[in-house]
Amino acid sequence: MRTRLFSIAGPGLSFIRNRRAFTIIYMVLCISWFIPLASSFTDPLIELCFIWGILLLVNDILTERDLFHSFKWQLLFLFSLSYGITIIMHLQHGFYDNLKLLVYNAICLFVIYPQSHSRSRKDLYTYISLFNTVFIVLIFLLGTISIFEYVFQLSSVVPTGGGNFASQGVHGGRLWGVYTSPNIGACSGYYPSLPA
Repeated sequence: MRTRLFSIAGPGLSFIRNRRAFTIIYMVLCISWFIPLASSFTDPLIELCFIWGILLLVNDILTERDLFHSFKWQLLFLFSLSYGITIIMHLQHGFYDNLKLLVYNAICLFVIYPQSHSRSRKDLYTYISLFNTVFIVLIFLLGTISIFEYVFQLSSVVPTGGGNFASQGVHGGRLWGVYTSPNIGACSGYYPSLPA
């Protein structure tokens, strides 16, 4: 039945069920979420990725069950359960935002972390190498643009909606670069050194 479903649905369904493609796309969208100029483009895509992640999680629980073969999945479940209990205990303080954050964390813990237990170690290393390469190249490009803004002392203010604005470039002697905060730029410059 499963083979027949794939032959009828074609490559579209195979792509939607591709956890590795989801991971790369999700990572790129999460990084672009910290870029105010890209927010009008990425916000709807992040919502679609959010739904995609939920579908992948449900699919994994019901059919593939890779989550239950991952290392220490019980600890991940207990962490999510404790966070859920905390949300219930503080219902009056941003319930919807906390619940959304719980689902985003569940996507990271239960969709991105577990990988197919049937894949070889070499295949897993190839995937990790691809993930790291995309991550490092993306951060390098964003850092290069930020340094360009610093060298030429470029600055601007970008509307982010709701009457809020985000700084870009150099403001108050600090390099914001293309990010929402100078701290995000500093952290994003540090993270690529971890997998390298």
